[in-house]
Formats: sequence, C-alpha cells, structure tokens
Amino acid sequence: MKVYVATKFEEATLAKRTMEALEVDGHSITHDWTGENSSGKEGEELRKYLLKCAFADLNGVKDCDVLILLNHPHGKGMFTELGMALAFGKKVIVYAPERANNIFFSLPHCTLVQTIGEAIELVQKWSKEAA
Repeated sequence: MKVYVATKFEEATLAKRTMEALEVDGHSITHDWTGENSSGKEGEELRKYLLKCAFADLNGVKDCDVLILLNHPHGKGMFTELGMALAFGKKVIVYAPERANNIFFSLPHCTLVQTIGEAIELVQKWSKEAA
C-alpha cells in the first residue's frame, strides 16, 4: 500500500522509524518529509521552499491509500494533513488518539490504535484485502 505518515515536525524521528518499518513490509511512502529543513532560508527563498514542501505534503496525502497520524497534543500541520486525507476519502489510522482528542477521529474513515505496531499490522491487513 501507499502510505503517508503525519505527525508534528518535532516527532520526525518516530515518523522516520515508522516509515522504515512500513517499507520493510513492502509498502511505499508517498512523501518522506522528515529531511525537510528551512533553517537558514529567509524572505523569498524561504517562501519558495515552504511552498515546495507544502505541495509535496499535499501530493503525498493525495497519492496515499492510507494516512497514519502519529497523534501529538501540540500538532498543527498534521491536522491539516488529516483533514486533506478525510476530504480525499482516504483511510486514516490514528495512533494514540487520547494524546489530543479530535472530533474527526469519530468518522468511519478513522481507525484508532494504541501502538505503532497495531498501525503497521492494520496496513498489512488492508493490503492483503486489496490484493
């Protein structure tokens, strides 16, 4: 399956580990944003860089089969990605839903899990069902 992993930027290490585990299981990541870094950029250069990153994130969500949200109580952009995934009709897996409650987690698109292992197992299950 094609997967997009969303979380707060400061959780990039956890996101990267999750992406790597999914790739080991044969899934593809639609966009790995964990290496993005705007430090040192200013003015027009910064604006262009952020625009490029935003389009890469948007296309990553649009191209995925499932979005895994590594929930965080101080997330911002990750909730935009969640909203896009829901609008695009994507399946969503929410890891640690209690960390930041969100009314949209109750939608039928969302499956709540308590471990990242459960999230990866669910992607595996859906992949087999789709085959």
